[in-house]
Amino acid sequence: MHNLIAIIVTFRQLLSEVYVADNITLNFDRNKNKPNLFISSNDLALFDHEMTLATIPSATKALLGNQAWTYNFKQHLFFPFLQGLTEKEKASCFDTFFLYLSNLKLSKIEELIKPLTTAGFITERMPDYLQYLNLAQQKSTYFVQLLKASIK
Repeated sequence: MHNLIAIIVTFRQLLSEVYVADNITLNFDRNKNKPNLFISSNDLALFDHEMTLATIPSATKALLGNQAWTYNFKQHLFFPFLQGLTEKEKASCFDTFFLYLSNLKLSKIEELIKPLTTAGFITERMPDYLQYLNLAQQKSTYFVQLLKASIK
């Protein structure tokens, strides 16, 4: 029985982490008609982020408190599941993300993208995204509040 509980908790955490990943990357097209993931008995692989980073200006304004969070969260593949969590589960389902975002080393990301930029794989929007990530990190508590509000 303990193993089953651990599997359920891990699965719930995984779903919240995918939801968070799509929020932070502004990937708004993961839905029931386009799940963009592969699931095997041991792994889950996310793919297809052609719709990421499209709404950086509005996400930045939301983090600054100048407008509502406009991410299309109600259409997200895992939104119904996360909305159905108990209040206690909702209160803690983004704790891991908060820890990761708070400790994110943006300088490491910049180091990793330099070779990609040189090879022509990074778009002109990357500086805007790095600035957005920096703001999200500075406002990590508020970002998590936006996430929690989205699943109420």
